[in-house]
Amino acid sequence: MDKQELKQLLQKAAQNRLNPAEQEQLDQWYNSFDARGKNRTVFRDEAHEEQVRLRLWSKIQTRFPQEQTGAFGGTIIDLWQNFNSTYRNIAAGLLLLITAASFFIYLTNNTPTYISLRAPAGKIKQITLSDGSQVWLNAKSELRYPEEFEGDLREVYLEGEAFFEVARDTTKPFIIHADHLKTQVLGTSFNIRSYRGATQATVSVSSGKVAVTEGKDQVMLKANQEARYNSQTAKLSKNSFNAEGINWWQKQGEFQFREESLADIAIVLGNKFGKKITVQNPTLASKHITASFDNKDSFQDITDILKMITGLQSHDKSETEVVWH
Repeated sequence: MDKQELKQLLQKAAQNRLNPAEQEQLDQWYNSFDARGKNRTVFRDEAHEEQVRLRLWSKIQTRFPQEQTGAFGGTIIDLWQNFNSTYRNIAAGLLLLITAASFFIYLTNNTPTYISLRAPAGKIKQITLSDGSQVWLNAKSELRYPEEFEGDLREVYLEGEAFFEVARDTTKPFIIHADHLKTQVLGTSFNIRSYRGATQATVSVSSGKVAVTEGKDQVMLKANQEARYNSQTAKLSKNSFNAEGINWWQKQGEFQFREESLADIAIVLGNKFGKKITVQNPTLASKHITASFDNKDSFQDITDILKMITGLQSHDKSETEVVWH
């Protein structure tokens, strides 16, 4: 049964004009409603569920104001109170059925289909979103995004690192959720690095303006500025850097680290080269360095440079496991 047929049946039910065959068809649809609802994930989270319910309630209040006057005089409430209990029960059941049907159709039409894309180790994935925005997803990073942007916002979810070139739309802010950080823009280009297990997450702006929020804290960024969130201190800060001097990684340019801990650098390099890198010495792991590496540099070349900078020692446990100490 398609939506138009369902709508016609509900209208006839409201007018008490269903024949036995139509009543049976509507009963079958209603009995299947719970089963379909249990197998369908329609909410992203509890906040999304609450938002949908509030919007539905607002629509009901708009369509059926409490003091609306009925066709026979008096208000809707007056007419309702004049019904005997039998008719009130029938009307209540019918209203529940119509509300359930409306809610199901609303969710079906207003819940976007989300796609999850993950870049494998050592690879970069480029994505074009439905609004024309471009995203470069770094190695072992994942982006969850809707097949089509609907409503008043363009929202995506990131784990790892990605470079965004967001198509400008002043009517629909673009929001990226990345662990602790929420980044909101209208149209700009910027990089987000937020790997699981890393102590620091960064949002670095190449052009345009960006708002970065963590809890109650927020910083506004423009080109040549970046936000840093330290998970150990729970502190959000703003710094300056030279965006024009960076050959961004998504163009097969450079890997740049600015005052980042060796432990966090190990996560990025491990993702790029498909290795698990363990930094055994806590003092070494927390050492912050600034360095850049060409995308064509081998893992051994980068390790040799880090040895000169930090004095670390390295040995291979296997082809995919490395220990720095």
